[in-house]
Amino acid sequence: MALRPRANAVAAVARAPAGSRAGRAEKARRAVAAPRPASQPAAVPELIVGLGANLGDARAALRGAVAALHALPGVQPRACSALWRSAPVDAPGEDYLNAVVSVSYPFSAQQALQQLQDIEQQAGRQRPYRHAPRTLDLDLLFWGDETIDT
Repeated sequence: MALRPRANAVAAVARAPAGSRAGRAEKARRAVAAPRPASQPAAVPELIVGLGANLGDARAALRGAVAALHALPGVQPRACSALWRSAPVDAPGEDYLNAVVSVSYPFSAQQALQQLQDIEQQAGRQRPYRHAPRTLDLDLLFWGDETIDT
């Protein structure tokens, strides 16, 4: 994994089509990002997570994921978007119910990714094939001022 300053990634997202994954990620970030003067760096990095589900009780799955994220040691809630629906991309199935959550997260991006995958597993997430319907999908959109290329 390579880390690079997020400013470059934001510039790339700004050029991304509005319906693309990068464009949706930046739109979601703006929806939950709290304004902060540039001269006042955050003491604890901000973690922004995209949530989605289209199997079973999606609303309950998202509610449970937000609660599990907020229950992690050292995590402080910042903001949560309203819920919205979107059609699946490149896959059949029901529409997704989505949200975005912002928290203060004092650990590394790699730890965040592992904890998000643990929450998905606890919710019964399976990965039978690419773009399969999901009981819960948690995407690490942003962490602090870094972007991770995977």
